[in-house]
Amino acid sequence: MNSKGGTLFHMPLWFVVSVFGTIILAIIGVFWLLKFVFIDFSYDEEECEDEQ
Repeated sequence: MNSKGGTLFHMPLWFVVSVFGTIILAIIGVFWLLKFVFIDFSYDEEECEDEQ
């Protein structure tokens, strides 16, 4: 393997970027979903007229 790669906390830089990059992208994705997808939900059950 190439031993000239960068390190951070005695770990290869590619490992640090892939692990923390995935965590950061996941957090951004959750906030995006909460802001744009999961909005304005009604938690009350609506009864249809056919069910009565």
